Amino acid sequence: MAAWPMGDPIDAFISVGEWANEKKHPLIGLFTYVYHYFDLAQEHAVAEMEHFAPLGDKISKVLTVYPGTPEHYEVWEPYHKVCLPLALKAINNEAILATVSTDFIFRVYELMIVFDNNPEKVLAHLSERAKYLGQEKFLLAECALNRYTLPKTGNGQWITDSEEMLNILSIVGKSSSIELDLNGNMIEGLSSTLFDKILQPYTPALDGAGISIINKMMSEKSDELLILKQKVSREAFAIVNESPSERMLKSAFEASLITMEKEVSSIVEINKSSYKNLINKLIEDRVVWSTFAGFVGAATNGMPMSVTAALGITALSSVGSTAVKVRNEDKKKLKESPYSFIHYLASNA
Repeated sequence: MAAWPMGDPIDAFISVGEWANEKKHPLIGLFTYVYHYFDLAQEHAVAEMEHFAPLGDKISKVLTVYPGTPEHYEVWEPYHKVCLPLALKAINNEAILATVSTDFIFRVYELMIVFDNNPEKVLAHLSERAKYLGQEKFLLAECALNRYTLPKTGNGQWITDSEEMLNILSIVGKSSSIELDLNGNMIEGLSSTLFDKILQPYTPALDGAGISIINKMMSEKSDELLILKQKVSREAFAIVNESPSERMLKSAFEASLITMEKEVSSIVEINKSSYKNLINKLIEDRVVWSTFAGFVGAATNGMPMSVTAALGITALSSVGSTAVKVRNEDKKKLKESPYSFIHYLASNA
């Protein structure tokens, strides 16, 4: 959850906020706004942690924080004209606003380090930046842009269902020239997506009853789950590296899914006939099929990618046509971009 920075950043933020309040600084409204949504984010995080407590260490609670020194925000200036309004619109989503509020707190903390714990200089810097950008809220839009462009640094483990953020990644990706490990990302993405889609029809929502069922499944079927993960990884590796033609792709996926019958049938307690029906539904489902084909399509056409299965489960679900086919326009730029796959998805969604 986006709510758990260590004590020092919060102390620094409160210190600057108190100074702004004492001096009736024009940015006090922004600080109050950020603290309000950060406080809500913490309340939500506490509630979620209590809700998921029965799962113990079976669920991961990790917050990725990106550096917030001035140069880390300035690097996105070439994209401001188009991207800042999109990022500003995106923070209407309270989940994104919680993330942005956390990023802003770290931004203030790092500015306190840069300016030797002088709150007056921190506020002067932020005021000048807000004036340069055109409005105070664009400071938060910068935080959204900074946070959601993590793949440019090679950190691609994240998820978004925000249309605005998907468009931002598309815009940034067209001009990026960072090379990443293509096949590694494809294998990881396809592997996780396969695992999710195979078990999803039999996995309950994580409500009270659902948590109990999931907890029991992960405890009693841990060996089968581990073997299934290993098989899924091997099959994803084989499919991505063999890169079968579009005509043969469905057969390749079907053959891979058949190898997992024993483990899946044991985990969710279904028979051979039910598993065969599951395979057919997965292959025939347009969204699922486009998701699978999307990962292989990016590899087949030499399009580097830094998103993993988490994005595949959300953003990829909006693909409206077979993702193996790639448009020719901007192909040279796309081939060099770690965001290319996102650009392709945004263009065809």
